[in-house]
Amino acid sequence: MTDLPQPVAHYQDVLKRNAFGNYRDLLEEVTYAPAMGFYLTYMGNQKADPMTGRMPDENYAREILRLFTIDLASAERDDPMFDNAENLNDWRSPMVVFPEAHSTASKSFLGTTIPAGTPAAESIDAALDHIMAHPNIGPFIGRQLIQRFTTSNPDADYVRRVAEAFNRGTYALPNGSTVGDGRKGDVRATISAVLLDPDNDLNASLASDTFGKLREPVLRFTHWARVTGVDASRPEYTAEVYDTTSPRDLNQHPYRSKSVFNFYRPGYIAPGTQSGASGMTVPELQIVNAASTPGFINFMTGMMARTPETAENEEFIEEFEEAGYPYDSALARRSFIPNYARELPLANDPEAMVEALNQELAYGTLSETTKQGIIAAVESLVMDDPDNEAGVRTRVLNAMLMVLASPDYTIQR
Repeated sequence: MTDLPQPVAHYQDVLKRNAFGNYRDLLEEVTYAPAMGFYLTYMGNQKADPMTGRMPDENYAREILRLFTIDLASAERDDPMFDNAENLNDWRSPMVVFPEAHSTASKSFLGTTIPAGTPAAESIDAALDHIMAHPNIGPFIGRQLIQRFTTSNPDADYVRRVAEAFNRGTYALPNGSTVGDGRKGDVRATISAVLLDPDNDLNASLASDTFGKLREPVLRFTHWARVTGVDASRPEYTAEVYDTTSPRDLNQHPYRSKSVFNFYRPGYIAPGTQSGASGMTVPELQIVNAASTPGFINFMTGMMARTPETAENEEFIEEFEEAGYPYDSALARRSFIPNYARELPLANDPEAMVEALNQELAYGTLSETTKQGIIAAVESLVMDDPDNEAGVRTRVLNAMLMVLASPDYTIQR
């Protein structure tokens, strides 16, 4: 889908628009989204034809249950049946129903039957309403939100409390006010329950050996980019970010998961690890290996060292011209260039610099052992001239890279 930016952009708009709305509304918009229709192969779907033996594509019908709502077993997605996506004129409007392609037969699933003769739009509404009424949707969605925001291995009580907020559609905040409109599936109430749960209390989480999550490589990269104020508005001028799926880079790239199950499964237990021996689910470990660990460090080393002088790519000039797209040197020279104005003045005071990075990147959670190790490494970079710009920059880059590679930063708690 990354080769089709219009549907991906529209899909992101759908997610953003419903991020703090109701999950039922989000399901409906996603169901009609052209990007989803193409990806899960139901765009252009045809009803069954007994004469030819044709069967309808049930890919989305299967995955809306398995991936989006209640966790039923399924196979991975089939190849797309709609193969002329590049010719579609409008990727920004909801898909529409063609009545002649809709089966008017009755449809039964999960203990309910949609009567024969029900029009397509009403059938979809009835199906989504029935899915939303299922008792497992709250625990399923709640657990995955917990995994993405706070801890990879939540206990059953944490999941139960979040599921209750999802089902009620409201959550009482510590100040006595309430969020949520009272409809089942209120996302604002659910995420409030995730973030404000007692298990996520700072002291409780830091005291636990099993609470927390690994920061995904893409999120570590984007976090660094925000902290250093890079301009990411014209990424086409930065070859390094075109494709970061290789373990030599980030081993991850948005919208380039090899499976509909994302880059990792929510129930993944890593074999041969201490967490695995304890039966802990740590999904992010599924993309951590002996190649991706140094790959992240190498990728970040190159990105962190970018300057306007090194950002221009001479090889791109000819490629841009061949594509009929003018190469703009000024845009290239400012693309993904980090700003270390806060850190450079501290290079001659390693202790102050490391503490500043601790606050900027790790929110003050670096252990004393980690801080002292980084300070010692920075001090070993001897600077005969404290005003030497190259030496000052080297100290900053090394200190920041060591923070980004440290277990204290990699594990978010």
